[in-house]
Amino acid sequence: MTLQYEDIFSIFLSKITDYSFLECDESIVRAQIVSWLHSSISSPRIRSKFSTLELNDDDAVLNFSLKNSVSEQLDCEFTIDILSRAMVIAWLEPQVKNVLLTKQLLTGGDEKFFSQSNHISQLEQMLSSAKAELKNILRDYGYLNNSYLKE
Repeated sequence: MTLQYEDIFSIFLSKITDYSFLECDESIVRAQIVSWLHSSISSPRIRSKFSTLELNDDDAVLNFSLKNSVSEQLDCEFTIDILSRAMVIAWLEPQVKNVLLTKQLLTGGDEKFFSQSNHISQLEQMLSSAKAELKNILRDYGYLNNSYLKE
């Protein structure tokens, strides 16, 4: 089966909350998003679900076949979901690991202040949660397609 990169990218972009990188040049943004996609398929947990998983950057398509196919539509939806989630993880990791990642926020009137340690802690929680969600989805897919568990 084949998926267009744009199908995956649109779901990925709907899952993130910081679009500041979109202010960069379009070619730079595209290259970064493609690199997150490449990073997402490198996970052994993800690769183990597929008999074929190949990116074609020239045509901007992903060719894949799941080991335990359900239907073409559901396989596409599952693949888009797990790859977009893995891309969120690839997007979050540098933010958590970056020493200069935070901007302290001071606003008028109410004088709101967010500490760097609090911000880092929140990013770490987001990353941990994203990894756990992806791991659970991949685990559940394996259970649902285990022939020993089927009636």
